[in-house]
Amino acid sequence: SSAIAFGSLGIALAIATRAMASKPRLGVYLGMARDVTCPGDHLTYEVILQEGKVSALECIPQLSFFSGGQPAWRAEGEWKLEEDEIIVTITLQDMRGPRKDDDVRICIQQDGTLLFRKTALKWTQPPPGKDPLQVQKEEIARQAAEAQAEQAVFRARREELEDQEAARKAQQAELERLTEELKKHKEAQEEESRKVFEESEALRRATDLQKEELQRRRQDTGVQRSRGCSVM
Repeated sequence: SSAIAFGSLGIALAIATRAMASKPRLGVYLGMARDVTCPGDHLTYEVILQEGKVSALECIPQLSFFSGGQPAWRAEGEWKLEEDEIIVTITLQDMRGPRKDDDVRICIQQDGTLLFRKTALKWTQPPPGKDPLQVQKEEIARQAAEAQAEQAVFRARREELEDQEAARKAQQAELERLTEELKKHKEAQEEESRKVFEESEALRRATDLQKEELQRRRQDTGVQRSRGCSVM
């Protein structure tokens, strides 16, 4: 039962940790993919997450199209959370890039970065048009909520470790008790074997004495008969 409890707690901790990492921060994420199709073909990916599930995806090539770079594109859509992924359903397509009604999947990493087309994107700034003071308040609230969630996880983990230590000590005490019982049982068996051996030896000696006494009496009887015959 303790193993099941520990397993359930471990699953709960994993779910809580993943839940903390699966809440994306609203704002602009940027990351660069290098040498995508050839040396020097660097692409900057931009993902914007806004309130109301509004989002935008943009590909900004470093090289111009005429210098061998890829075409730039920008798409807009609606985003939603699905476990540890952001799914952006495209509502407005460009000449290039994802098509309308496509579902673009963006993975949320443990450190809060986004993984888009094998490229890590870091949060750089709040969403466009957002009030800086409101953004600061929301960020403070978000950090406080994350800190509370982390404390809850750490507290649960500490309690789990304490329970495991208590269970280990209980098992150790039970093992010592069983070892002591086994030792006493072995000593009792040895004592019983010693008594049986001593009793057997005493019985053997008594039997030997009886046999000697019987042999002596037979000899005495034979001598007396021999004397009687001589007198006659």
